[in-house]
Amino acid sequence: MNFLQNRILFIGVLVLSMITINFLKAQPALSGWQDFIHNIQQLSPAERPTFAEKFLKQHENAIPIVEERAQDVKECHTVFLYYGPAKHVKLAGDFTGWAPTAELGKIYGTQLWYYERSFAKASRVEYKIVVDDSWMLDPLNPKAAAGGYGSNSDVWMSQYKPPAWLDQAAPDEKGTVTTTEFPSQYLQTTRVLHVYLPYGYTSQNKYPLLVVHDGNDYIKFALMPRLLDLMIAQKQIRPIIVAFTDPVKRFEEYACSPAYVQFTQEELVPYLEKTYSISPQRQDRAFAGASMGGLISFWLLYKMQETFGAAICQSGAFFYKPSSEENRESKIIQLLTQVDYKSLQQSKIWLDCGNIGALEQVLLQGNQELYAKCVEFAIPHHYKEVTEAHNWGSWRKRLEPALAYLFAPLK
Repeated sequence: MNFLQNRILFIGVLVLSMITINFLKAQPALSGWQDFIHNIQQLSPAERPTFAEKFLKQHENAIPIVEERAQDVKECHTVFLYYGPAKHVKLAGDFTGWAPTAELGKIYGTQLWYYERSFAKASRVEYKIVVDDSWMLDPLNPKAAAGGYGSNSDVWMSQYKPPAWLDQAAPDEKGTVTTTEFPSQYLQTTRVLHVYLPYGYTSQNKYPLLVVHDGNDYIKFALMPRLLDLMIAQKQIRPIIVAFTDPVKRFEEYACSPAYVQFTQEELVPYLEKTYSISPQRQDRAFAGASMGGLISFWLLYKMQETFGAAICQSGAFFYKPSSEENRESKIIQLLTQVDYKSLQQSKIWLDCGNIGALEQVLLQGNQELYAKCVEFAIPHHYKEVTEAHNWGSWRKRLEPALAYLFAPLK
């Protein structure tokens, strides 16, 4: 290679290096969300789409972006993103009361939309993206949670831990679930009943009984039969019989309906007693439910305390009138103000409730009132407030300790 050729090659390498350096200057390094926002604002509108797409690629399968920031000791900074053409983009979720009120802003020159919010570090929330009034799962988030109204996108904060048992293999010793129907004279409908019998069930033994409201949802979304199999196999709880019952007119029946009490007392429980080998001891019998199901579980415990001794109330729909607000007009179930709490001193109650979202905040007040009654009247109880929302993923997580509280092996 002669001198002229070497010279041309040197100049070519130099020019290429200068182009590369200028390109890198034009495309700042990608890191966290704050850096991204700062850097993209320095670019021309023509350069922004490529930079935004590169950022999304870098965070693939990690959206929404969850960041711990030095100034936020208790919360995670969360950034929801949507990429695509739209007139407007909103979020509806646990944190908005499922109204599409959280509006995403658009980065000028791109099709990237974003919304920022902080959540407690141990929390988990569900949501949907609403694009021009069309509701959808977040296309950038692969994580979803099943619920009674379909699946929702799911985001975990940095310290959220899912139930460990979800990753455990099912035991070889599994219980069985049978389904039956029977007519109800009191409710004037045919009722569907799913009954879980523990592995090794025999009529020679007497088993504790748990009656679960919204039972089919507990089976599908809380995966309760699987949890029962694991807890029984690991000797966390005694082998128990679980009757999963479902409402027909839920908001009527579960609102302390006298007809529903009669159905449970005079039809459902006698049927179970006749068909299965159930312990007659009241301390071996319990009700369970979430939301309105938690309310009716508490009410049935009160009305049937001679034969039932416990209840699991998850985010129970208890509405009370605070004593300091005598004139307050709100959703108040007056029957609960008439409860003789002293009569429940031989009963056992599990109460839990989240604090994310307007609905859970309202229910939390009622749970705090009931907790105060338990303390005042020395009713055995376990009370837990959590940084979670009103959904089946939350109730599923709290179900394991609730079952252990009521049905721990006898010493």
